[in-house]
This record gives sequence, structure tokens and C-alpha cells, in this order.
Amino acid sequence: MRFLRALGRWTAQIATALLAGGISVRLTIRDSVPGLSTIYYATPWPILTAAALFPAILWARRRRWPVAAGFLFIALVCGTAWVRNAFHFKPGTGTATLRVAYWNTARPLQVRPSMLAQARDLRADILGLGESRKTGTPTQPEWFTVAPEKHLLPLRRGMLLTTPQPATQLHDGFLNDRGQYALTQTELHGRKIFILMADFDAIIAWSRKPAFDRLIQLIDAIGDEPLIVMGDFNTPLDSTFFAPLRARLRHTFETAGTGYAKTWPMPLPVLDIDHIWVSHHFRILHSEHRTSVLSDHRPVIADLEF
Repeated sequence: MRFLRALGRWTAQIATALLAGGISVRLTIRDSVPGLSTIYYATPWPILTAAALFPAILWARRRRWPVAAGFLFIALVCGTAWVRNAFHFKPGTGTATLRVAYWNTARPLQVRPSMLAQARDLRADILGLGESRKTGTPTQPEWFTVAPEKHLLPLRRGMLLTTPQPATQLHDGFLNDRGQYALTQTELHGRKIFILMADFDAIIAWSRKPAFDRLIQLIDAIGDEPLIVMGDFNTPLDSTFFAPLRARLRHTFETAGTGYAKTWPMPLPVLDIDHIWVSHHFRILHSEHRTSVLSDHRPVIADLEF
């Protein structure tokens, strides 16, 4: 019994420290300072809500009502911030001429028919798949059946791209050793479209700034052309590093999203790390995030028109 009480005290102390550090970083510097950014990535609002609820329950059991009430108030504030940040209802109007979807399939050992069926069910004109295979292995032939009426282009790091018309890979490479990318070009309705797929490294101890710096260089080099950027950024949308990207492109779910924004990890996602961004050439009509038990990432969808 003494051990359990001690364990409860230690856990409460850890939760309190996590709560204090997480709120301080999240409300001030966020992920702008290397090292401290780890605290930011590890303490999204749902985690902070839980970190406040645990001490509240513990102190309530000890009948320390003022302390319990204080932690409960903090939990309510964090929970409110979570709900306001996580749920969107911004339906657009108009008739979509293009559906874009991205889904990180989490390196399946084998491509099951249910995974192919879910990818087809996205009904995307342009579909990007991330981590379609284990690192160092060839593209599984089953993926070529996901959209037989379209063209599938295997890219680096397990990324796949399906398009109505053949796509050409222009170049690919590293995001300053913090991820990888592939830039392709295709045509739709007689118009040239650039598609930039990205896969950021997931190590939370690393700053995302080098990856974003390289991504911005790539976007600026394309110029004023129709551009779609999508992928697993392993970075939540309230990161400071999205500011230069917002100055150039629009986030589809942030602009016209409906539903729950968080995409990882399933089945209880707490971070929105899978994104689709588009240039001003597109009007964003609708965006949603689907549910999947076949991957720890949710598929993201955007309906667009030129």
C-alpha cells in the first residue's frame, strides 16, 4: 500500500511538471527553440488535459478540495483549447473539379485487400500514399491495382503518387537531413500542376526548421504555378515553422475543414501532422479527415476547383 501511495505521488509530481513545462512552452516559444521544442511536440492539448486531470483526481481523493479544484480548472482550460483547436466546421460551396488525398499507410508488411479498398474509397483524382513499404524494399505490386484507370508513380522513401495523366518526377532529395521529398509534374484539364510530396523525420528531439527551410526553397523555385504540397510533416499545425508556408500556400483543412483535425496516432489521434497545402490557383471547397484502423495515420482529403 505504501508503494502504491508513493507511486501515485511520483506520478502526480511528474504530471504536474509536464503540465507546467508544456503550458509554458506552448503559450510562449512553442517549437522555435531547439531542445525545448521536444516539450512542445510531446505536450499537445489533449496530453496536457490528461496531465491536469490526474492530480485533480488524486487530490480530490485526499479531500484537498482547493488544490483539486485548481487542477480541474487547468484541465478545463486545456480541454477547451483542445476542442477549439481540434474541431472545425467550415463547409465551402461550389462544385469540385479535383479531389486530392494523402494517406500515410505506415509501412505495411503486406498490402491487404482492405487497405487497397480504403485507398480506392478515397475516390481521389490525385492520391499520395506515404510509407507504402518497409525501408529498403521494392514497391509491392498490389499497389498498382489501387487505381488501375490512373497512373501510379513510385517515389523515394515509400511515397507513391497516382494521377489521371502520367506524372513526371522532376527531382527528389533530402530536406536538409530532416526528411525527404519528391517533386513531380502532371496535367489536369489541360493545365500543368506541380505536386510536392514530403515526409519529415519523426524524431521529436530534432528541430523541424531545417526541413521547412528546404521546403520553402523548393516552393519558391516553382514560382507562380499551380502547386499541391502534401505529406507527413510530423509537425502539428500550430508550429511556428508553418508561418512562411502560410504566407505562400493555404492549408486545406484549416481553410474549409469539417470534423476532427487530428490525424495521429490512431485510434485516439492527438496531433495533426498529415497535411495538404495548395497555391492560390485552387479554390478549397471542402476538406475532411477519414478514419482508418489499417494505419496509425488518418487519410486527409481536399475537394478543389481551379
